Amino acid sequence: MAINKVEIVCKPCPKCDGLENKIRDIIKSIGIANKITIVFTFVHTKELTGLADLGVNPGMTPVILINDQVELAGRVDMQALRKRFEAIHKIG
Repeated sequence: MAINKVEIVCKPCPKCDGLENKIRDIIKSIGIANKITIVFTFVHTKELTGLADLGVNPGMTPVILINDQVELAGRVDMQALRKRFEAIHKIG
């Protein structure tokens, strides 16, 4: 599986805007390390409706989905997120 789509579900705030930049940097660094360009779609969903369908409580934002699968919810550990992106990239 490749990294095709990354989505953050959270109400708009500067923290989540910064999270988008950090995610883009992580994916870019994985691409540089592997000498490839990783092309993906980034979505910032600012409506919390539909979180129950994902099995996530609205109080557990931000929610990060990779390829439409919930990977992290609540407090975001950037090292854990990097490891997850690296694992997904290796599988692909």
